[in-house]
Amino acid sequence: MTQGTPTVARPADLPDYDDPPVNEVVIGVQFEPTTLTGAHVGLFWAELHSEFPKVLEQPPLEPRIEILEAPHFSAPFQFASWRGSRHWLISADDVQLIQIQADRLLYNWRRGPHNAPYPHFEALQERFWSIAEKWSTFLKKKSKG
Repeated sequence: MTQGTPTVARPADLPDYDDPPVNEVVIGVQFEPTTLTGAHVGLFWAELHSEFPKVLEQPPLEPRIEILEAPHFSAPFQFASWRGSRHWLISADDVQLIQIQADRLLYNWRRGPHNAPYPHFEALQERFWSIAEKWSTFLKKKSKG
């Protein structure tokens, strides 16, 4: 990965392995839906194109909301509505993936076809927050103009 050594220290009490059995890690946030379009994602992609030169369009992920109350049951039928797309921005080596949709920002690290070494969660979390900050700045600029 290109972000270098994480500034967040790895806890000394955690085990470390030469080749941990980790194939993929996903870190993300879900938020209130925005009025995101593919054009917006394209503008954001222009800022990250050198690191994430590949792009794919995927179906959106369903909202996941944790409700901390007693369950109630209702009919599972509901009308589906189009909720936009999910866009994948992928690194050249297929190891890093940013997923963007109207209500979600996710960052994936994947071992990939070349068996990339696992950089540890602390480095991945730092990378996610860096991308999230860029996304937040982009959304603020978008809302002003």
